[in-house]
Amino acid sequence: MDEWEDHQAFMVKSLRKAASYFHVTLQGDPVFGWRDRFIVMRKNFFLDVV
Repeated sequence: MDEWEDHQAFMVKSLRKAASYFHVTLQGDPVFGWRDRFIVMRKNFFLDVV
């Protein structure tokens, strides 16, 4: 893996950890923002809360 792939993998891992902490379920593919400085999971207006 190159530096960007390592960074993206770190961002996905961090997002999953945050979702677990807040008891939400992630769905869909991660979307990376400007120069991979943020990450989101796009969803159609609803959050699945466990």
